[in-house]
Amino acid sequence: DCLEILAKDQLAAIQGVMSEAIRSLDDVPQNVVSMLAHDIDELVASPVLEFSPLLSDEELMDVIANGAQGTGLSAIARRSDLAAEVSEKVAASDNSEAINALLRNDSASINEETFSHITDLAEKDESLHQSLANRSGVPDQCMTRIVEFVGQSLLKQLGERNDLDQSLLSRISERVNWNLTDNDAVGAKINFGDPEAIARVREDFQDGTIPRFIIMRELSDQQYAYVANALILSSGVKQKNGVRAFLRGDAKKIAAMAWQSGLDAFSAQVLLEKLPTVFEAEVISPDSTGGYAIGKSELELTIEEMAA
Repeated sequence: DCLEILAKDQLAAIQGVMSEAIRSLDDVPQNVVSMLAHDIDELVASPVLEFSPLLSDEELMDVIANGAQGTGLSAIARRSDLAAEVSEKVAASDNSEAINALLRNDSASINEETFSHITDLAEKDESLHQSLANRSGVPDQCMTRIVEFVGQSLLKQLGERNDLDQSLLSRISERVNWNLTDNDAVGAKINFGDPEAIARVREDFQDGTIPRFIIMRELSDQQYAYVANALILSSGVKQKNGVRAFLRGDAKKIAAMAWQSGLDAFSAQVLLEKLPTVFEAEVISPDSTGGYAIGKSELELTIEEMAA
C-alpha cells in the first residue's frame, strides 16, 4: 500500500526515486510497476521500462503503442533479452535514438523484416550507420545494401570482420578499392551540374519525353551527365535522389528511372553495363519474357519513394 501511495505521488522526483529503487525487483506489486511504466514523465518510467522483470512483452508493446518516445522508448530498446516482437515495435517508431539503442543491445532479438526496415531508414539517416554496421546478425541481403551507402571508414571496419560471408567481404573490398581509385574519375565523367548537358536535356524534353534512341546515343558517346539528367527529368524523381542513385551505382533505382522513362528492359541492361558507377555484378538483366526482372509494383514504389 505504501508503494502504491508513493507511485501515485504528484512529485516526479519522488516517483523517479521510487522507480530507480524498485527497477530490478521481482517482489513488488505488479500494479505499482505498471503504473510507473505508463507514467507520462519518461524519466519516471524509464528505470522500470529498462530493468523490471515484471513487465511482459505485451505490456511493453502497449507502452510503445501509447506513444512512448525518446528516453522511454530507448529504455525499452536497452532491455536484456528483448523479444523480436518488441524490437519490431521499437524499430517501427522510426525513432533514431531508440533504434540506435536497439542495435547496440546485443541481447535483443531482431528479425529479418525489422533489419530490412532499419536498413531502409539508415539509407536516409546517417546517424544509424555506425550502429547498423557494427551489429552482428544482420542478414546478408541487408548487409549487401548497407555497404552501398556507408562511408569509407565503416567500409574498412566491415572489411576487418570475420563473421561475414566471403562473397560479402569481397564486395566490401571492391567497394573500398573503387572509392580509393575511381571516385574522382567517375565524378569527372558525371558532372551533374554540366550546364550544356542540362540545356540539351531540357530542349529535348519539350514534348514531355526524350526518345529512347537519343538517350542510348548519348550513352554510347559517354555523355553520362546528359543520360542521368534525362532519366531524372523523364522519370519525375527529385534531382537529389536521382543524383544519389547514379553516384552510388544503385542499379535498382537507375533501372526504375529507366522504366519510368520508357526504356525497355534490354536498354536498361545496356545502360547499367555502361555506367561507370555500377558494378558488373549489380547489372539487372531482363527476365525470361524480355521484361524487367523487377516487378511492376516494386518499380512503382521505388519511383514513388524517389519522387517524395
